[in-house]
Amino acid sequence: MLGRILWILGLLLIVGGPAFGCAMMRIGGPALADDVRDAKREAVEALQRIDGLPQGVVDRFESTNLIPTDARERLTQAQREEVDAVMLEFLATGAGAALRGTAAVGFVTIGTIAAFLFGIPAVIVGLLLASRKTVWTCDVCRHVQGAEVG
Repeated sequence: MLGRILWILGLLLIVGGPAFGCAMMRIGGPALADDVRDAKREAVEALQRIDGLPQGVVDRFESTNLIPTDARERLTQAQREEVDAVMLEFLATGAGAALRGTAAVGFVTIGTIAAFLFGIPAVIVGLLLASRKTVWTCDVCRHVQGAEVG
């Protein structure tokens, strides 16, 4: 009985661990993309609120996520400081999303490895326990007979 339980639990770990990890990545990936998309939208809105900032700079940021150096040099000092603050916020949000994604992938990888490290031995031990045989010997005639246990 214990052998069958270990065998089934091991199989569940081997199959369920990676499946759970894939499901978590499938759920978490779009959320990270939404964070970056929201950060870009907020950055564009913040750039549009800067007084006197040429629309070409905003358009260039929307298409490339960058503000060219030559366009930045043509801005006033106050505009440059505001643009730098917006860019810093945007880049920090992107870096945060990247770190969260990396951490999630790390946890899923560790979980999958742990599922295999515990699942494979559980299957092996479970199968060995489930197929274990004991030998009975007759005290009178010394006849040997195998009998399954479990």
